[in-house]
Amino acid sequence: MVEQARTLRVTKIFSLAGNIYAFDSTTIELCLAVFCWAKFRKKKGGIKVHTLYDVEARVPAFFHITTASVYDSQVMKEIPVEIGAYYIFDRGYNFFLQLYRIECAGAFFVVRAKRRVI
Repeated sequence: MVEQARTLRVTKIFSLAGNIYAFDSTTIELCLAVFCWAKFRKKKGGIKVHTLYDVEARVPAFFHITTASVYDSQVMKEIPVEIGAYYIFDRGYNFFLQLYRIECAGAFFVVRAKRRVI
């Protein structure tokens, strides 16, 4: 169903050959009394939904759910990489090994740099 939505809704916003994706996560708080497996902090529970958003189709193309304690950059290895696609990341995704994996696959990335990259 997601693939159908992506095909039907696609509009060319950018003049680029490949698909354009934005990747980010959101934390959803959960009650520890009910979801004891989702321990996040001492008295908080939660999960994280990591979403690969198709910018031109305006629908999610992929998502991965983890406990809220998982760092954003650790989920980058789960992203399906397409040849010629563009991936946009925030500075929480400065994981150079995974960015190199994207480049080696023939895709492109844009990442907001941290203050002290070097």
